[in-house]
Amino acid sequence: MSADAWTGTATGDVAGRCHRDAHGVPTLVAASLPELAYLQGWHVATERAWQVDCEHRRVTGMSAEVFGPPAVANDVAARQMDLDGAARQAFNALDDAEDRAWFTRFADGVNAGLDAGARRAPEFAAHGVKPLPFDPHTALALHLGYNVWLTNAPAALFRTLLAERFPALAAALISPRPDADGSNAWAVRVGAEGAPLVAADPHRLLELPGVYQQVRLVVEAERPRDRVDVVGLAFPGVPGVPHVGQSEHVAWVTTSAMVSSLEMVLEDAPEGPEVLDARTERVHVRGGDPVDVRVAHTPRGRLVDVPGAGPVSMRFPAWDRADTGLPSARRLLTAASAAEACAVLDGHVEPVNRVIVADRRTVLTRHAGAVRRRDRRSAWGAARASALGRGSADGSLDQRWVRWPAPAAADDVVVAANEPHPDTACLTVDACAPWRSRRIREALEALAPQERTVDAMAALQTDTRTPGAPRAWLADAVDALVADDVLAAESVPAWAGDAAAGSAAARWWLLVEHEVAAALIAHLPPASRALLGGPWAPWGDAAAWVGAALAERGPEPLRAALGVAASTRDLVRAAVAAVGDAAEPPGPDDTARTWGAAHALTPFLFTHEHPGGPDVPGLADVLDTIGSVRVGGTADAVCATSHAPGLAVGTHRGPVARVVFDLGDRTRSRWVVPFGASSLGGGHVTDQLDAWAAGRLLPVPSGPVPPSAGSGVAPARSVPGGAPPGRIVAEVGVGALGLTMTRVRPALDAPLIHALVTEPRAEFYGMRGHSVQDVEEVYDFLEFQPTHANHLVWHGGTLVALVQTYDPRAEEVGGAYEVRDGDLGFHFITAPGGLQGRARAAAYRSIVDWLGARPGTRRLVIEPDVRNTRAVKTARALGFTVDREVELPGKRAALCFRAVH
Repeated sequence: MSADAWTGTATGDVAGRCHRDAHGVPTLVAASLPELAYLQGWHVATERAWQVDCEHRRVTGMSAEVFGPPAVANDVAARQMDLDGAARQAFNALDDAEDRAWFTRFADGVNAGLDAGARRAPEFAAHGVKPLPFDPHTALALHLGYNVWLTNAPAALFRTLLAERFPALAAALISPRPDADGSNAWAVRVGAEGAPLVAADPHRLLELPGVYQQVRLVVEAERPRDRVDVVGLAFPGVPGVPHVGQSEHVAWVTTSAMVSSLEMVLEDAPEGPEVLDARTERVHVRGGDPVDVRVAHTPRGRLVDVPGAGPVSMRFPAWDRADTGLPSARRLLTAASAAEACAVLDGHVEPVNRVIVADRRTVLTRHAGAVRRRDRRSAWGAARASALGRGSADGSLDQRWVRWPAPAAADDVVVAANEPHPDTACLTVDACAPWRSRRIREALEALAPQERTVDAMAALQTDTRTPGAPRAWLADAVDALVADDVLAAESVPAWAGDAAAGSAAARWWLLVEHEVAAALIAHLPPASRALLGGPWAPWGDAAAWVGAALAERGPEPLRAALGVAASTRDLVRAAVAAVGDAAEPPGPDDTARTWGAAHALTPFLFTHEHPGGPDVPGLADVLDTIGSVRVGGTADAVCATSHAPGLAVGTHRGPVARVVFDLGDRTRSRWVVPFGASSLGGGHVTDQLDAWAAGRLLPVPSGPVPPSAGSGVAPARSVPGGAPPGRIVAEVGVGALGLTMTRVRPALDAPLIHALVTEPRAEFYGMRGHSVQDVEEVYDFLEFQPTHANHLVWHGGTLVALVQTYDPRAEEVGGAYEVRDGDLGFHFITAPGGLQGRARAAAYRSIVDWLGARPGTRRLVIEPDVRNTRAVKTARALGFTVDREVELPGKRAALCFRAVH
């Protein structure tokens, strides 16, 4: 085992250790939960800086600053949905000091590691950008961002529009249960007295870097109740391990309950939406003009302009409750039993999940999350305001929140695989077909107690058998072609439905089905392929739904709806010709004609999301390695590796992790992820990929925590003490950047101010030779002057600037021009090593906007030295106009004004 160990200082002394195993998975060790949160933040920033920054920009609507015009639609949606605002609201509503400290220290740790992480990640240099700093609420925003697109909102909008505009096609295309691929989780007892095994293989979009980050979190405390030792999967940029984890006492695994928690109303009333409040925000666009965005809400939710659908009010629980539920992840870390962990999940809000929790004696399952009781029709699609009437909140039956039944105890086997569940029947439309759940349960129940092992669970997770394959309609058509001597019987490979990576038969049958889907897609009305735009576009293409319709109903309903003249037999005949002869099985070295070769791993990359981006060093080599991996499975299999029939056969969704936790002995617990512990620039990007593809699991970090192997200093941009809560006079922000203003208290702040005003660049303050005591005396005097005020500006625990405001009549500049009532002058100096680049520019805008908003202020006045061309340029960028140059003591100044009212 290699080890890194360090001690750092941020908003207080932080001592901790970071040990990495052979695959780069960290064990983070601290003396308290807040310090552990700092370490976890530091680690994710150093290992996943680019990924975290992209998610940060995506959720706050600042992606276009990096990716240019192609990212504007996402940014507009993000601003209008205002997930960052929901997160800020939730953080401000926290009444538990330990929760606030947990998120604040996590943000401190992220900010401490961002510089090092940005130097390691080649994408920053390639794009010429720097990462955005974290606020205490940013982790809550990222958590919403990771989960908000998992709601059924885009699918519900698509169903609504398709049914209205193409009713015959909708009847043929929209399956009662369209989803096949999904996540799996289960628990099984090992004999009458044996502790259970708990397994999970969450299936999501296969992102590079991965959406989960493996981690071991340890608190070494004196009191046993305060100790923590948890292994699990973290969302990069979010503290804790909310979805999948195992402590020394408890394990928890999570799948989506497939519940529609986001409610929508199409605002189509002739008089327009009833807007309660609105503001304008500006999206800055690299290589393009800025875009102004109206951010508003109605009685029915946030008002979002959805391309293709028009204005849509979207309402989600985090806004209604001023709570994201993420604080429950902190309490999970210290839960001592399955019952306690289930009770902790009462606080979970979004999304609605089905959770399996186990300790050595007990297995419990429950639903967790907030959703209002609703009409199932409102889960299927979006209501229309014209049908609801003005002032109606939405299409729900009532306003009450669903109360979930008490956790249920499992006697032997419990499975959660996104299938329909009685507790969620009125709230679920997009649940998965129950085949996977039945297959898993039957396989587990067929195992004798001694056969229920970690290896057996891993084998089940990689089961590639497909139910009812080949499809009956396809097999019948092929048989007819053989009977009519159109197709030679020996050219049709026998296939029992196992979509193993090495199967040539699976390749032939699945590619024939793919070609039939492509032929039907060619007949779709063009307008049906672009019902939604912007970030909703992938769900707004009717072609993406053809594969599920074929699996559920066969081609006949689609043929009729689309007016396809060719029969199913003709479609299959053309598909067989396109695929080619499969009579010759591949040789031992011929993998090109196997399902695994066709079903190539095609990960989603932030750097490729928007075309025309720069070349990123090392990326091509990583993609070559990934492209060489052969992947088995289909959307219907337990190993649900998805493709889009008719569009592409590569694997774009699949198991983003596989985990098996042994409650009897954690040293036997195992896990694996496809894309490793690191992002580009790290040494562990693809070192788990072969094991993942082969179905092998790797040991989790376990056993005694290694002692410190050395020491160093964690980079820290924060100042001891941070922003004192009792002295906060304002909290302001632009976009993702939140600032806190505190009134200067000379006795406390003199050391900080001294460090700023004695720098060479602060010559105009006239205190270069002052001692700390001298500085304290100067600011003591200023505190008693009604014409002056001094403030410190903070970003989280990071000092950003010292700001002094003054009445121009009390300064020399007042004699150089005719002072008006409402004029407010100010000076400020930025702290070294604080915010940089666009974040610093955003801070300047925030400070100036805050000053301009002060009661009685009509015009801002500044007088930078004309030799300081950078300051003058910055003033212009902030909206100041240079009126003229004037002579002041010690300098020739550019007299600048900015009207604010």
